[in-house]
Amino acid sequence: MDAESTDVQAKPVGKRLFQKGNPGGPGRPRGKVGRERREVEGEGMLRAMRFVLANDPRADLEPLEKAARMWLVKDPQKFLMKLEDEENKERKLNVAVGDEGQERVERLIEKLMKVGVNDG
Repeated sequence: MDAESTDVQAKPVGKRLFQKGNPGGPGRPRGKVGRERREVEGEGMLRAMRFVLANDPRADLEPLEKAARMWLVKDPQKFLMKLEDEENKERKLNVAVGDEGQERVERLIEKLMKVGVNDG
């Protein structure tokens, strides 16, 4: 041995590393990682579009979810524009007709924007 060697010796790697006792091997996650389904609100295509954005591709089970995922991969810009469109439609449907509180808030917002309160 030369003077530069250390007293610490390397330990050999055991054969059990990839055997039955350690199914994932070192550093690999075990089980169905990424397949937890975070549920989202909405119906039909809007729900599928929201689901695709909130979940891993391996969680896609329904045909609408798979179609939305393919659309997102192929053309993300159009996908996001359509999602915004659908959410605006849903928002308009959820506002009750003749909702005095909503109308009052909208008028106040318009007044504030005219005055320029947000202009630093």
